[in-house]
Amino acid sequence: MRSEQDKCRIAIISAVFICLVGCASKDTDQDDVQRFFAKHKSGGSPDYAVIKNGTDHLITIHGYADDLSVCMELIKPYNKDPSLSTLPGSYSCVPLNH
Repeated sequence: MRSEQDKCRIAIISAVFICLVGCASKDTDQDDVQRFFAKHKSGGSPDYAVIKNGTDHLITIHGYADDLSVCMELIKPYNKDPSLSTLPGSYSCVPLNH
């Protein structure tokens, strides 16, 4: 049987958890990410998105000295050997800002 002190701790922890989950419930999609980077450049070079099949924003490359070079190095093996990807498709690097 739990003591009153244990019950109080559980209630407080549960309340904090519910508040944190409620505050973080806004969904973010790829359009939100692209809008953010259109207005906020990270580092000295333009930031890039790795895009699959022309529409799916997979990851954002930012904060490197040359984001485009990093992006190109990341996608090169997948475009060269499609068997490396779980789902077939083509990869590209798209600038998010200038």
